[in-house]
Amino acid sequence: TALLALTPPFASSWMSACSGCAPGEAWLGVEAVEGEPGFAVTCATMRQSASPTSQCSQMALEAADDSSNATSWQTWRVVEGFQQEREICVPRRQADYPLLDCGALDDGCGGSVQFGTCAGYNEACEKNRCVCQGRASIADARFEGWECGVHGDGCD
Repeated sequence: TALLALTPPFASSWMSACSGCAPGEAWLGVEAVEGEPGFAVTCATMRQSASPTSQCSQMALEAADDSSNATSWQTWRVVEGFQQEREICVPRRQADYPLLDCGALDDGCGGSVQFGTCAGYNEACEKNRCVCQGRASIADARFEGWECGVHGDGCD
């Protein structure tokens, strides 16, 4: 079963029932059950027949937050070309780190996840979080010559 293929110690496997499958015909799905711990796929290994005439020329790893909605599926990685064994590294994305604001992190696949810079001029990026370095005061040089008005204090 598909569940056994993804259950530690990962000694089992899954094989499609079709032969010469049409695109989209053979697929393996894993569903996270509400109330159970979630999971994240970081690497997938796909093995095919040794004969190139029995191999897929393109394979995709897709994910969805809502499997009942066919339009919510997103392609994460695509591998192309005939090969008996393919490994797919799944890079981390900004959405995987909802509490981080700035800087960059290793994506786990040789690239990086870019979060950008802090919006406030008195903010600094520390451990990928924007931290206020002190709010601007009325004596700040940025306000010189102002008689009235509204302006941010540098910590957005």
